[in-house]
Amino acid sequence: DVNQQAVIALLQHYQPDIFIHGHTHRPNQHAVNIGNKVVTRWVLGDWYEQGSYLAVDETGCHSMRL
Repeated sequence: DVNQQAVIALLQHYQPDIFIHGHTHRPNQHAVNIGNKVVTRWVLGDWYEQGSYLAVDETGCHSMRL
């Protein structure tokens, strides 16, 4: 898994609305509170057993499996 302190430091520094990363073997969507802002953190899958990707359209982001 990721180091939570490192994720928070990165989000505080760059102040993104969305943070996307992968290969932690735990695909999921997280809401991370950074000050008075909520950042959406998307974790993509590892591709060992099933691939996944993040689709973006006019309604938002969606985690998809292959």
